[in-house]
Amino acid sequence: MGQTIRNGAALLMAMLCAVNAAWAGVTNVTGSSSNQRVATGVPTSAPVVWQVTDQFQPPLSAVRSSFGVFRSTCGQGAELGRVNVPLFRSQTTNNQTFVHQISEVVLIPADVTLRAQRTGAQTICYERTFENVNDLGSSAGSVNFDLTSSAAASLAVARLALSFDNGAPARVLALNEPLGAFAEVTFTGTGLLQAQWEIAGPASTAGTPVFRVLSQVRQYLASGDTVTFRSPPLPTNAAGLHFVRLRITDPAPGFQPPEVRYFVLESRAGRDLPGRALALGSPPPRALLVPDSVFSWEPIRGARAYQLEIYDTGEPGNLGLPDLDNASGEPRPGEIAQALSRPAVTGVYVTGRETRTALAPNVRAHLLPGRRYFWRVLAIGDEGAVIGVSPMRELRTP
Repeated sequence: MGQTIRNGAALLMAMLCAVNAAWAGVTNVTGSSSNQRVATGVPTSAPVVWQVTDQFQPPLSAVRSSFGVFRSTCGQGAELGRVNVPLFRSQTTNNQTFVHQISEVVLIPADVTLRAQRTGAQTICYERTFENVNDLGSSAGSVNFDLTSSAAASLAVARLALSFDNGAPARVLALNEPLGAFAEVTFTGTGLLQAQWEIAGPASTAGTPVFRVLSQVRQYLASGDTVTFRSPPLPTNAAGLHFVRLRITDPAPGFQPPEVRYFVLESRAGRDLPGRALALGSPPPRALLVPDSVFSWEPIRGARAYQLEIYDTGEPGNLGLPDLDNASGEPRPGEIAQALSRPAVTGVYVTGRETRTALAPNVRAHLLPGRRYFWRVLAIGDEGAVIGVSPMRELRTP
């Protein structure tokens, strides 16, 4: 009897082992990239395609990877950095073995390449471990990148900055007023850049933006530097909010394309703006702008959006000298008119639910040090008309 029980247990173990062998989980991972030469000392993006073989119990194969690791040598080299972006893929199939193809765009930071160079390495290894989500088994794969100079590297986009033709990241303008945008692309290496200017109009920007293509960009770039692209004329024949972006399709950058926004008014975008008085909160008159300065205002009933505008007076701030001729601190009418004769140098657009905002670094970058500026807030209604406007208030930069 005891021998029979032992024989049955052995048979059960053998069956379980056979099942585990059949459903081994991830058994193989291979990686490949079309960009295998990366520049040292600058951030570089590289597309990677993973082929992940999974042996599983049908009908669902699901695999994941929690993070990627940069090493000086695959498998055993010192860790140079991590990519904390998880990857996941699932597929329903009747097969017991399935090969997943998973794509990612890896951003290789400049400090990773410099650390590798200091160790004497001539390549960087990028590794990922994939596992079956049912813990059936895991396997690792890797891709090697050769370190080289910026000129000899494959084409890669390191940075993309957008602005309108006056240098500002946001605009409020009148119907049919001419408008264009610029994209400054910082790149490394040599190759063909392909991109397209895209716009989302008022019909979709209140919810999930739907972009349409305005024009295509194809230009051969060499030796790594910065290049500027100008958009085609942007449509201003419809009142409301518009988003603009330059989406680079090849080589794929390791970041989402930035967007700039403009609002087309049904009324004139100048000194004759209509609407109720909008009360300002902070910062107080003649305040010194600091990184954590908060701009606030009182809400206006019916506002769909608010536009914070900052105008350059063209004058130095004179931070240490009081203005004895203007103790109230309110800008004079002549100064306001002169400032409004030029477009705003920068600004911020927020939804109608918000009544405070800070200036992001890319917005502050348009402000010169030691300068006087005026700022105001516009309240914009459902039909794109200005329904409220604040008085101008002085702001100074250190």
